[in-house]
Amino acid sequence: MADDEYLNIDVERQVATITMRFGVRSSKSGGWELAEAFETLRKDNAVRVLIPTGEGDAFSLAPTGDAYRGGFAYDNGVNPAKAWYTFNGIARTIETMVGMEKPIIARVNGDAIGFGQSLVFACDFIVAVEDAIIMDHHMGGTLTGTYFGQQRETGAEEFNAPPGDGGMALVPL
Repeated sequence: MADDEYLNIDVERQVATITMRFGVRSSKSGGWELAEAFETLRKDNAVRVLIPTGEGDAFSLAPTGDAYRGGFAYDNGVNPAKAWYTFNGIARTIETMVGMEKPIIARVNGDAIGFGQSLVFACDFIVAVEDAIIMDHHMGGTLTGTYFGQQRETGAEEFNAPPGDGGMALVPL
């Protein structure tokens, strides 16, 4: 399977490792590309296990506060095509993961914030570094996350949207 802008997919000995590249913005949305990857890997009989992980010291991070205030969230609110790719991609990713017949093991190598926490809780097993923050920033505004070794604000008070991307429904499961 070919890599795309946002994902690096490596299949070795029936295990597919899906590495999300933080800071690389997809032309559609990261959720859309993840949905396509999970759907393709689900159909691939040479793959028996899927391992989503992140690049560097983060699993999957929400945009920084500066990105929210710089137009990221606004663009999703006023650009129907962008919003469609974003939210349809999120829903398709989670739906495919939940229905997957193959085990999915989250390798949480750092913080999983926003859609990242939804991905973690949609997995069958979670293996995480001890100090990983796993949370939906939509529920509580801002927090400080580790972005490639630097502490940066993520989320923004003015963009709280309970219950986030819908992933909080997975937490009790």
